[in-house]
Amino acid sequence: MTAALSGHSLDQIFRSARDFDFWTGDSIHTESSRKYDAQSFTRLGELGGWAAAELWMDADRLFAVFGLVAAEPAQGS
Repeated sequence: MTAALSGHSLDQIFRSARDFDFWTGDSIHTESSRKYDAQSFTRLGELGGWAAAELWMDADRLFAVFGLVAAEPAQGS
């Protein structure tokens, strides 16, 4: 990807074969942040077919990293 965003009146970003035009002052949304407690994130993973195999959390319980593995299929499925 090549990006050129500057103070000119019109800049372009090139990705694959498509061109995207941006005007000076336009914003670009680059990420979204979501907050989950450990139980909610584990449930979210389960809904997507994952199981939490490991969980690492800081002492204040403000930051966590989950080790997810593919969930075993339910019996009878």
